[in-house]
Amino acid sequence: MTQELETLLGVRVIDIYVMSEAYISMNNPGKPGSAGIPFISELEIRDDVGHALPRGMSGELVFDGYLNAPEENAAAFSDGWFRTGDLGYVDEDGYLFLTGRKKELINKGGRKIAPAEIDAVLLSNPGVRDAMAFRIPDPALGDDIAAMVVRDDNQVSEDALCRYCLDRLVPFKVPRKVLFTDEIPKNALGKPLRDEGTQQFTGAAASGYGITEPAGDDSCLRPSTTEEILMQIWQGILELPDITLHDDFFRCGGNSLTAIELLIKIQREFHISLPPDTIYRSPTIQELADLIRQKTTGKKEYHPLIVPIRDGGSLPPLFCIHPLGGWMNHYLKILPAVDNSRPVFGIRGRGLEPGEELPKTVEATAKEQVDAVRTVQKTGPYHLMGFSNGGIITFELACQLQEQGERTAFLGLIDVSAPATEVRYIRTLAARLFPGRTLGKIPAFFERSLKTHPDSCIDKWIMKAIQMVFHGVLFRSAAKSLPESVATVHSAVNFKEESLSHFPRESHPNMKVQLNASRMYLPHTFDGDLVLFSTGPDPILFPGDITRGWGSRITGKCEVIAVPGNHSNLFDEPYLGVLCEKIRETLGAYR
Repeated sequence: MTQELETLLGVRVIDIYVMSEAYISMNNPGKPGSAGIPFISELEIRDDVGHALPRGMSGELVFDGYLNAPEENAAAFSDGWFRTGDLGYVDEDGYLFLTGRKKELINKGGRKIAPAEIDAVLLSNPGVRDAMAFRIPDPALGDDIAAMVVRDDNQVSEDALCRYCLDRLVPFKVPRKVLFTDEIPKNALGKPLRDEGTQQFTGAAASGYGITEPAGDDSCLRPSTTEEILMQIWQGILELPDITLHDDFFRCGGNSLTAIELLIKIQREFHISLPPDTIYRSPTIQELADLIRQKTTGKKEYHPLIVPIRDGGSLPPLFCIHPLGGWMNHYLKILPAVDNSRPVFGIRGRGLEPGEELPKTVEATAKEQVDAVRTVQKTGPYHLMGFSNGGIITFELACQLQEQGERTAFLGLIDVSAPATEVRYIRTLAARLFPGRTLGKIPAFFERSLKTHPDSCIDKWIMKAIQMVFHGVLFRSAAKSLPESVATVHSAVNFKEESLSHFPRESHPNMKVQLNASRMYLPHTFDGDLVLFSTGPDPILFPGDITRGWGSRITGKCEVIAVPGNHSNLFDEPYLGVLCEKIRETLGAYR
C-alpha cells in the first residue's frame, strides 16, 4: 500500500504511530515495516506480568503517564504507565515494529499468537487477495486458529494454503480451518473485524463446516499392519470409533496437542525418528503409513523407553529425560537448537501404557533409564538434558552413570530447583508432630513471608539455618530417598491438587507419584559441572542462591544461564526463540 501511494502521488509516504494520548513515533529516516523511532523516552515493551523486555522481544507497548496530571494517571493508568493494548518490539537500531493488538491475541493452549503474523503469510501467497486470521473455540486448547480468505485464484485450495503456511510458520500457528469468502469484514478505518470472523465460523461449524466426521468405509482398501496400528492409535486419541485411511487428523477433531501425542506414539510404536511437523504434512493414515514404511527400512530396535527424536549423526547423542507426565513434546520444540550432526533421543516415563508400573522413587526411575541409555550409547561421555521434574531425574541419572564409572560431559537442566527435601521434610515432620497447631504452621509462615518479601535477610537466614540442620541429619544415610514410612504423610502435606489443574485429569495419578518421588529424593554429590537454564531464582526454597540449590550438589562449576519468561511459558514464543539460542550456544561447546 505504501509503495502504491508513493507511485500514485509522486511523494514519499512517512508512517507515524499516534494515539489520542500521545504522538509516539515517526518512521523517518524510514525502515520498511517499522512505525519508526519513538519520540517518547519512557516507552517500554512489557510481558504479561509487567516485566520490561529486552530489544527484539515482542510484548505490550506501555509509556509513562500524563505529565503533571495525577488524577488522570490514577484513573486510566497502571502503576503510572499507560497500557496501549498494542503489541510490538523495538529492534537493535531502536525502531519500533507493531505486531498486533493484545485483545486480538489467540490463546492456543497457553501459547499467545498474534493473528496479524498469520495474515501476512497468507497475503504473501500470490493466489490470495485478502485474508484475516481469527480465534475459534477449541474444547482442549481454549482457542484455535481459523482464517477467512478472498482468493485471486479459485484454484487455490484449503489444503494448499495450509501447506503454504506450514512452510513459513511454526506448526501450531497454521490455521486449522480456512473459509473462502468474497469479502473480509472490516471497520470504517479498514481494520479487520476478527470477532465477526469468529461469529461467522461458529455459525458455519454449527451447520456442519467445523469438525468433519470420518469419511466412511474404505472397503476397497484392506489396511496393512501399519495402517491397522495407526487406526488404533487414532481411535484412542480422537475417541472416534470409525476412521478411514483418508480421514484428515485435524478435520476429525485433532489439534496441536493431540498431534504431538500422536507423533510420539508413532515414534515409540515404530521406533523411528520423525520431524515435529510430520502430522501437519501427512495428516491422513495412508500418508503416515507410507512415510513409516519408508523410514522403517533397516530400522534399529530401541529400548521401550527410548523415543528417537532425531537419529543419525557423527556427534554423541543428546538424551532428553521426560518432564512431569512422561511425554517428549517440550524437546520437539527445541530440536532446531541442536546441531544436525547430533542425534537426539527422548526417554519417556513409565505408566503411559496399560499395565506399566510406575517407579515410586527417583533412583528407581533413573536406574531403568540408565539401562535404556546404554542400549543406544554403551559408554560415555554422555550428554543429558532435563526440563522441570525431568531435570531432577536427569541429575540422578548422571550420578548413577558416575557410580558405574562413566563420565557425563554435558549435564543441562532447564528451569528446575534442586529438591529441597529438607525443607519439605520439616513441613512433613511439623504436620505429623503438631497437626493443626501453630507450631506445625511455622515452616509455611516463613515460606509465605519469603514469597512476599524475597529480599528479607531475616527470613533468608532463618530458612538457611533450618535447612542446614536438617540437611546434616538427612544426608547421614547413604539412601537417596526419605523412608517409605513418611511417604503418605509427605504426599498429603506437600501436594496441592490445583498444581496439576492445567494437565489432563487422566494423567494426574501418575503425576502425583512422580512429584512425590522427586520431593522425597535426597540428591547426593555429582562429580562434575552442571548448566542451569533458569528463568530466575527460587526465593522460597533457595533464598539468595542463583544456582537454585544445584551449586551445593556438585563438585564442579554450576553455570547459570538466564532465559526470559517463566516456567509455564518458557517453551512458547517469544521466549522459545531465546531459549533455543542459549541452548545452541551452550551445547555447541560440548562436542
